[in-house]
Amino acid sequence: MTWANLSDADFTGADLQRIRAVHTDFTDAVLRNATLCEADMQGAEFEGTDLHDAHLSGANVTGASFHEANLEGGRLDGANMDKARVSA
Repeated sequence: MTWANLSDADFTGADLQRIRAVHTDFTDAVLRNATLCEADMQGAEFEGTDLHDAHLSGANVTGASFHEANLEGGRLDGANMDKARVSA
């Protein structure tokens, strides 16, 4: 999927391994405890997204925006965060 609008969606605990969500809008979505390992989310928007304890190991989030996202407890080992923007 590309350019999808999933803002405000609730994916708590969802298994989204290897999902292709390029340029997808996850603004204010809830991805607590979600598994996003090896997902392709280049250019995705995670503004205000709750990623508490989310597992993004090996994910491609090149150019993604994490403005005011909750990344507490999130696992990003091996994730490609080239040009990703993270701000509080």
